[in-house]
Amino acid sequence: MKILIAQNRGLAGGVGGTEKVCISLANYLAEKGHQVIVVSNEKNQAAPFFKIDPKVKLVNLYTPENAGIEKQQIEKYRGKNLLRKLKYKTHKVLVKLYNLYNSKGKSVEEIFYHNLQIKSRVWKKFIDGTVPDVVVTMSISTLLEISYQQKYDMPIIDSVNGRPDYDYSDILWYRADYEMRELRNSYKALTAIQVLFDSYKNFLPPEFKGKAEVIPNVVPQMPARKFEAKQGGEIVNISSLVTNCKHQDLAINAFAKIAQKYSGWKLNFYGKGDDFAYLQQLIEKLGMAQQISLCGVTDEPLEKLQQADIFVFPSRYEGFPLALTEAMSTGLACIGLESCSGTNEIIRDGENGFLTKDSLESFSGALEKLMQSRELRQKLGTQAQEDMKAYQADAIWAKWEDLIKECVLTTPKH
Repeated sequence: MKILIAQNRGLAGGVGGTEKVCISLANYLAEKGHQVIVVSNEKNQAAPFFKIDPKVKLVNLYTPENAGIEKQQIEKYRGKNLLRKLKYKTHKVLVKLYNLYNSKGKSVEEIFYHNLQIKSRVWKKFIDGTVPDVVVTMSISTLLEISYQQKYDMPIIDSVNGRPDYDYSDILWYRADYEMRELRNSYKALTAIQVLFDSYKNFLPPEFKGKAEVIPNVVPQMPARKFEAKQGGEIVNISSLVTNCKHQDLAINAFAKIAQKYSGWKLNFYGKGDDFAYLQQLIEKLGMAQQISLCGVTDEPLEKLQQADIFVFPSRYEGFPLALTEAMSTGLACIGLESCSGTNEIIRDGENGFLTKDSLESFSGALEKLMQSRELRQKLGTQAQEDMKAYQADAIWAKWEDLIKECVLTTPKH
């Protein structure tokens, strides 16, 4: 089959879960003998961060002529660092002035539709010229660009990297009403959609009428852990340092609450993000610089996890948390929030980890239980590692290939 995998932006140099799944799926399908084309439409011309099979054709549709009216984007800063807040507000004013100058007299809504029409025609021309058997979109924004005011004969499947309603609503950040309406309408173009958990089907919009297939992400399989008796230990977290989502300040405060009794324990964070300075200030304010460290990005996350004793994951929302599942695959006992999507699907409280309330007392209580008992860490970590065997690569990618084949075979030809 000829398979077109589309990701409108973020593929160039992107290191996130969507980009990883996109390239990994393309590589698997190419290895299975399919003709695979990965297509983006973004100004950034950098190569993908993840290694791509030479058999996969990579195309970027962007040209200055089809870019439309280019606007600078700025994500709202919700962190607590005062300098970052000031920088954000200053940058926001400059961005608004730039966009006003560059808008050619059009309103924000008019620019949205103007650009959408241009991009949808570019995608239509390429897809009609390529004639794939199936199109797989890696985001709903990509699906919207492809399907807006267009009709296609081949099936279209969307891959969802999080809880579906995060993609078409304003739950996590601002979206205008007209944008949310068009995103929901784009679901009408789908033959099928992949969701990460069965419960996520409940968050699909009523506009979707196709087949919903549960296909989780791949989790690397690691050797059995050796639970050695020792004094002290290492607690780790691997994620972006963005507190409005990843909530590292909860873990810092929870550990600081009990650390005085456990001088042999350390808490290490691996990652970068806008709240680095705020978290460093919090660590110093609590007098915890000897036991808590912001270690920056690591090129060896699995090795860091294998060396650790406990994994803390206080995120407020997730899709399919890769860092958490990788930690569990190494046999680590993990702590997450019971209110966090994704996390509360992976962790079964008291069986393969702990789920706590989003409170200092609840989180620190669970953390102290694990710090006190190697036997408890071993029990939960061993079960966690066993549970992650359900996410082996060959089984997951085979489900993807089966879904693609089914959609191609059952879609009428015109």
